[in-house]
Amino acid sequence: MRCDLHVHSIASGMFNVPGLDRICRESYTDPAEVYERLKRTRMSIVTLTDHDSIEGAEALRSDAQRHRDAHGRLWHHGTRPC
Repeated sequence: MRCDLHVHSIASGMFNVPGLDRICRESYTDPAEVYERLKRTRMSIVTLTDHDSIEGAEALRSDAQRHRDAHGRLWHHGTRPC
C-alpha cells in the first residue's frame, strides 16, 4: 500500500512564510491534476490537505464519477476506495 497523507492543490492559496506569502502559492496544481498524478503513481490512500479551504476536495467530490478506480469504486479523498 502506498499513501501520501499531505498533498496540496491550488486551493491552498498563498504560501504562509513571511516574505514569500505575497509571491508564492502553496501549490500551483489543480485538484484534478493532483488526483491524476497520484493515481498514476498507484497511491492507495491520499489526503488533500489544502490550507483553510475545502474547495479542492469539493471540486473532486463534485466530479466523483470520473474518480472511480478500475473496479468502479468511488475514490474518497483521504480514505480508501469504497
